[in-house]
Amino acid sequence: MDAIFLDTNRIANKDTNTFFGEIDKYARLANLAQVHIPSIVMDEIKFQKLRELESSLASFKCNYFTAHLGCDLSGLEQHMQARIEELYQNAPQEIDHIELGLQKDQDHMDFVKELALKKHPPFDRKTDKGFKDAYIFLIIQQFLENNANSDVFLFTEDGRLKEAFKNNKRVKVLLEPEEYFSYREAYFKSDYFLGVLQQSFSDMDEIEEEITLSVENIMSINLTEDDDWKILIRIPNIGTFEILVDFASKEIIAITDLGR
Repeated sequence: MDAIFLDTNRIANKDTNTFFGEIDKYARLANLAQVHIPSIVMDEIKFQKLRELESSLASFKCNYFTAHLGCDLSGLEQHMQARIEELYQNAPQEIDHIELGLQKDQDHMDFVKELALKKHPPFDRKTDKGFKDAYIFLIIQQFLENNANSDVFLFTEDGRLKEAFKNNKRVKVLLEPEEYFSYREAYFKSDYFLGVLQQSFSDMDEIEEEITLSVENIMSINLTEDDDWKILIRIPNIGTFEILVDFASKEIIAITDLGR
């Protein structure tokens, strides 16, 4: 099964209504592949929410009218932490995912990670100078070592992270979900699949002629509502055929003759 990895810049969300942002567009991917989110991405989203709430609370305390409300503000900081934790616990309901950290994490790594996320020294006040990218890179490398039969699709807009995987054929760096579907669709235009399909036609009793398939025979490639592939093939002088293919295994489920 394919493995989907999501970087912070694809799903970040500072508000306190949901944990993730723009997660709906990745929902279908979760039906077709296993979504993985590095632990540092989850932590960063938590910190972003905390900073936003701290800023809002500071503004609220400074507001002229707040003093006239007679409210006890002492518990609001604890409420912020509790709300963020609640959103984090409910995150699997927004999208089914596996949170991954480093298995061989050294004792001091969590401390360094916290410094980077909070942008405390020795990290710059404005940037973390690649620490998070390095952490994500190591997590994906760890995943590849433990899952020899899986391909990784990393969704990020970070150019340096993309560059880190440029020589790794098992990792494809993408921006939007549509790119994933386009990449998987390309398999059905390969000589290998066309050869498999050609053999399937040869085994059909109703087709007596020897046929040779090419990309030109493909009319369309689409996903069904059940997330299987539906491919329309037109063979001149023979007819049009609908090919149903399992998304994950890529095995042909059925071939239907639609007539001439």
